Amino acid sequence: MFSTQVSEALRVLTGIVRLQKGPEDLPFSPPLLLLLIVVSSALDAVTWAVVPLPEKASASGPLLIGIGVAVTFIWYGALLRLAGRPERSVQTLSAVFGFQIILAPALLFTAWLYFSYYQDPTWKFPAGLLRSVVEIWALVIMARILRAATQWPMFACVMLAVANELLSALLMASLVAPAITATATT
Repeated sequence: MFSTQVSEALRVLTGIVRLQKGPEDLPFSPPLLLLLIVVSSALDAVTWAVVPLPEKASASGPLLIGIGVAVTFIWYGALLRLAGRPERSVQTLSAVFGFQIILAPALLFTAWLYFSYYQDPTWKFPAGLLRSVVEIWALVIMARILRAATQWPMFACVMLAVANELLSALLMASLVAPAITATATT
């Protein structure tokens, strides 16, 4: 039965990424939500291990991933309570964590490409453009999920999706100490 839910969820999540389905099409299943969070976090850990991020030296990958999960949980939970629709939390959060699993190959590849070549003048623009396209696609998906869950105007949902990402980034940045470089004294 659970395996049927998982395969159905993957089909729906693919539809969400293609902008054809919404969170309301996902089954209401707390165990499925937990599985999606674990898989999404594992893919974030793979990204952390593979992508040459400058802040790796001074940050804890698991801590940053945990902050991202916590902020997403609190943010979307609060927004759904504010909209008077807390009963939609499980499906909405399943959609938010789940679409990232479907989009993971594109997110991982473009992150690797961008952070590997952002200082190369030949590849900087194409890598940045490709990364931006994937990030904008993810933003549109998040805004559509939020709109389906709250019935708020799309512009407000886009702004709230951006605010969620900014809040996560600011919290993570506050924990990442700048790398200390040794200066040679002669």
